[in-house]
Amino acid sequence: MFLVGFANKGSDDFIVETIQASFRYQMYFNYFFHNFSALGHPLGLNIALIYRDASGKQFSEAVFNESFSIIVVFLAAIVVLLLVLGRSSAIRMASASDRWWCARPSNRKH
Repeated sequence: MFLVGFANKGSDDFIVETIQASFRYQMYFNYFFHNFSALGHPLGLNIALIYRDASGKQFSEAVFNESFSIIVVFLAAIVVLLLVLGRSSAIRMASASDRWWCARPSNRKH
């Protein structure tokens, strides 16, 4: 999911027809990724905007085109996952340690 913002600085109206995003090899725009098993290759994320003006002439503009390594994203996801799991276990251990001092009802009669 992504959000694209743009402004019309011209005098004519335009109609956005398509916004598409794809992972691709660098400089090879005919191959689209459907399987991310090749973790070592750098990928490009391309977000393209296809629109037409009031007269019907079609335009295409790459609003985002950036290369990155899928390994970096994978490692970042692992770090975030470990942080979330660590925080969750720390909260559980803290709540368990808070319970040890709670007074338990005793069976002794005074």
